[in-house]
Amino acid sequence: MRRPKDVLETQVERKAIIFARVSTARQEKEGLSLKEIQVPAAVEYAEKHNLKVVKTFAIGETGGQYKSRVEFNKMVEYAQSHPEVTDIISLRVDRITRNFHDAVAIDDLRLKYSKRIHFTVDNLVLDANSSSNDLLQWDVKVMVARNYLEGVREYGNTTKQTKLERGELPWNAPFGYKNTGSAGHKTVVIKEPEASVVKEIFEEYATDTYSCETLAAEMNMRYGGIGKSFVKKQINEILRQTFYIGKIYDKKNNKYYQHIYPTLVDEKTFEECAEILDGNSSTHKRSKDSMLSPYRGYVICAECGCNVVPDFKIKRQKNGNVHHYKYYHCTNGRKIHQHVQNIDESFIDETINNLLDDFTLTNEQLSGLRRDLSEKRDMKVKHYEEQRNELEEQKMIIKRRQRNAYDLLADGSITQDIYNENDARYRKELEDIDEQERKLERADESLYITIGYLLDVLDGIKERFIRGNTNTKRKIVGLLLSNLRFNGFSLDLHLKQLFSDLFSGEKRSLWLGMRDSNPRMPGPEPGALPLGESPVRAKIRSEISPKS
Repeated sequence: MRRPKDVLETQVERKAIIFARVSTARQEKEGLSLKEIQVPAAVEYAEKHNLKVVKTFAIGETGGQYKSRVEFNKMVEYAQSHPEVTDIISLRVDRITRNFHDAVAIDDLRLKYSKRIHFTVDNLVLDANSSSNDLLQWDVKVMVARNYLEGVREYGNTTKQTKLERGELPWNAPFGYKNTGSAGHKTVVIKEPEASVVKEIFEEYATDTYSCETLAAEMNMRYGGIGKSFVKKQINEILRQTFYIGKIYDKKNNKYYQHIYPTLVDEKTFEECAEILDGNSSTHKRSKDSMLSPYRGYVICAECGCNVVPDFKIKRQKNGNVHHYKYYHCTNGRKIHQHVQNIDESFIDETINNLLDDFTLTNEQLSGLRRDLSEKRDMKVKHYEEQRNELEEQKMIIKRRQRNAYDLLADGSITQDIYNENDARYRKELEDIDEQERKLERADESLYITIGYLLDVLDGIKERFIRGNTNTKRKIVGLLLSNLRFNGFSLDLHLKQLFSDLFSGEKRSLWLGMRDSNPRMPGPEPGALPLGESPVRAKIRSEISPKS
């Protein structure tokens, strides 16, 4: 019902709430700003009509549909639960309604709760006694608002789909990246140090020594200063985020799109982490106790090839004493053993300790190792650079062919079908080159990480093993040994070749995986790193504990 100014302005001050909303960033900039337009206009209207504003509900465009619905419901519930609030102020009908459900809720406030609804720009005021003409205007404006919203939604979906098909990210970038650029030229770039933290999360989790919870605690201890506190759920979300391997996942249509931005993780590491997350690791199934084991997944049965798994037992004596036993035994998954033997974890510790007694490097050996690794690293870096230059030359040739093909099409020398066929082939060749370049970057980065970690661990490795926690021991075992085999009576160790050479003293060339000649390689070879597995057996007898 339209009411003249003198009717609205009574001597009794009424209490009111304000409801304001914008749907898009464009609305915020083009005349519907919450802070600059809607809320100030509503406050001015309230003062002019003797209404006291007791609460304001304002929904920004970044809130999303779910948040918008939650805030609208809060406004309705507040109005229903506060009888002293008699009026609701909004800029226009399309600011307070988004669909017919909203309209029904507003009608309930008007009819059942005796609220008066003000639409300042529409010059419309509704209450329980509104005329049929006012209600008709209300119905028409609700329909127009709904139609407008559907248009906005359709435009948004079309824009989103176009971006996804072009490999562009239509929403906020995940942790490790940031959105940058101006309107119409937005892109996604790597953000440091967050990107390095993401890489480290994947590298650590792939070792299968952490749960999401313990890795969150570890990351907080290392990087608490970057302004992000990690919890179990966030680690899980990072490990599930396919954007890091070059894929955007659109939940609405359950589809993946290849994106155009730099990646942070290689697909192999991502898949390894996914297997561990899903409990499908090839080495074991997770359990609360096995998470505490330094040798879980490293020991196999020499007779049947099954995993040797931890079995932690607690015994309580009548006198109240409690004893903890840590055993390992074959799973006997192939049903070969009539009796499964146990090996005490302390004997595995002792076996490796004995090995490390003879494995301690002198300062002279460490210095020689550093020099050798430094020289070979420089050779590798130079080789990587040569490969990059070759790939860039190939890209230039292919792009020139693309331009020539387009010119031939424009001149009518070739048909559209021939052009399309050649263009598809050129695009595929460029994609292959881009992938090779990404592999080079990962190999180059892995080279520095491996060398740095290797030099760090070798310096005082015995002390590190003795004093280290479960994760430290697992890293050292994984670095030194390709596997441990338990045959029921003894434990056989297989050293990786780099360390078997150091241990035996037979060789001093430590870059064993690298070839002397300089052949052209199609891509980086992980075997060229100084951790290639060429095991030498070191057999050390250990005592056997009877099965408890």
